[in-house]
Amino acid sequence: MMFKLENSRTQNYDIGRYRGRWGDLGNGKYNNPVLAGDFSDPDIIRVGEDYFLICSTMQLSPGLTVLHSRDLVNWSIINNAVRDLTQISQNYNWNKMNGYSRCIWAPCITYNKKNSTFYIHFGTPDDGFFMVKTRDPFGEWSDVYEVKKADGSRFGFGWDDCSVLWDDDKAYFVATNFADNYKGYLFKLSDDGTTVLDDGVLIHAPHDEYAPLEYGPEANKLFKKDGKYYFFHNGCHTVEGATVRMAFIMRSDCIYGIHPDGTPGTFDNPGRYEHIKEPIVQGFREPCQGNIVDAITPQGVKWYFFTHHGSTDKDGRPCSLLPLEWQNGWPIVKYGEVEGRMIWENIEKPFPDSKKIIPQTSDDFDSAKLGHQWMWSFQPRADMYSLTERPGYLRLYAYKPLVEDKIETAGNTLLERNYRYNENVATAKFDISGMAEGQNAGLLHAAGRFHYGICVSVENGRRYIKIVSNDSRETITEFDASVKTVWFKSTWDFDFVNSFYYSFDGTNYMPAKDNIQLRGNDYRGDYIGFYNYNNISESGYVDIDYIKVESN
Repeated sequence: MMFKLENSRTQNYDIGRYRGRWGDLGNGKYNNPVLAGDFSDPDIIRVGEDYFLICSTMQLSPGLTVLHSRDLVNWSIINNAVRDLTQISQNYNWNKMNGYSRCIWAPCITYNKKNSTFYIHFGTPDDGFFMVKTRDPFGEWSDVYEVKKADGSRFGFGWDDCSVLWDDDKAYFVATNFADNYKGYLFKLSDDGTTVLDDGVLIHAPHDEYAPLEYGPEANKLFKKDGKYYFFHNGCHTVEGATVRMAFIMRSDCIYGIHPDGTPGTFDNPGRYEHIKEPIVQGFREPCQGNIVDAITPQGVKWYFFTHHGSTDKDGRPCSLLPLEWQNGWPIVKYGEVEGRMIWENIEKPFPDSKKIIPQTSDDFDSAKLGHQWMWSFQPRADMYSLTERPGYLRLYAYKPLVEDKIETAGNTLLERNYRYNENVATAKFDISGMAEGQNAGLLHAAGRFHYGICVSVENGRRYIKIVSNDSRETITEFDASVKTVWFKSTWDFDFVNSFYYSFDGTNYMPAKDNIQLRGNDYRGDYIGFYNYNNISESGYVDIDYIKVESN
């Protein structure tokens, strides 16, 4: 089995037990998680000596974060594969903003050797399946293609968690129909990756022999090793009133299974699969969704399970790298004497001499393009921000939110991930000389629709520092209209308890509010960034000089 976990209601996967000492330790070893931020539903591949990782991004744009590594432990954000969410649906545009926690779910990245092309397939729970492709994952990705059914119709609502396998001269597509009680289907896929070629074969359903679950498979992964086909999934089950997640894996020499008499299954007459499953266990942040990848190291071939931790918390769903071995053709998490259990600390890196890398956070906005760590909440108005109008600054123009004073309905809100450290300080410098009547602009923590921030508000010709949240606006102080520059500072600890400060000289900071409990929400962890809107008219702007994020 993949994990042999204690069958206990108190079993928790405490990603914080090492208090922020995550990733590369600088001594040839690493601690889990290797990415202590919100990289949910990951998928990973190796192409040559390079590893590429992708994850869900929901309603954030550009979508589909792409990361790169040479050692599986240290990662850089190199791209976002979906430039424009409106190529999926107009619901994700700035003038609608329908779909918090929806849009891009559980993507799959593959590399087709026949045409040297990278593909990312993904689902949205309301719209169906889609695909983007490129020959250079560091460069430009294609426009979005919709994956259609064999009759040319859309998959539409109710599907998620797809996986693709390029298999010699064939291609296959696995997906879950959650609208039909989470049934899992296997389809043949066209060579260009845009059309399934049949109506699909049911490979798993709730309460069948493969796993006695109330819900069928999610987190689908389909891969081939040593001539065998492997279907890796997880699913949910209720134990003592709590919903828990369970991993299981199926395999066969034939992709359609084998009959009891040893003959291969077919599309019209599928066979059965060998299978194993972990014990049902309640764990708040169980390692449960990701993919298996090999590493060609100086010591030989090693195998790993790259997984997120389930149950969204303040840091979202961070990712861990678990060593595994193949035993009798089954992947078993194992490191030293530890087998089938979560492995947290002092793990040998696949490549001991590799350089430590931390994903990007600070930004001085000196480039004419936004860094790849940045994403807008929904598709932004392209004419309402600029990095060239005033070189060295990010200019955000203000326009009306969909609902007055509701930040979650304000377009052009810009965010980046936070990471789980013991101590964190983010400082941002705002030039507010261009602000107009009715405008609000500030530094924001956000997780989906949940938010907490500090801002400058212009009301009746007067200027205020305010603390804002989903349901409150608290005036901290009024200040003179002659002030042209404001610095905002946010501090938060390992448990994401936050304090806000402000300054008019960049040196002396005054407290605004403390003991704010940040949280995860809408399948998102805590992000930080900027917002800007005007309740009255489309007028005013702020220039942001920099954000500096310091963590230890």
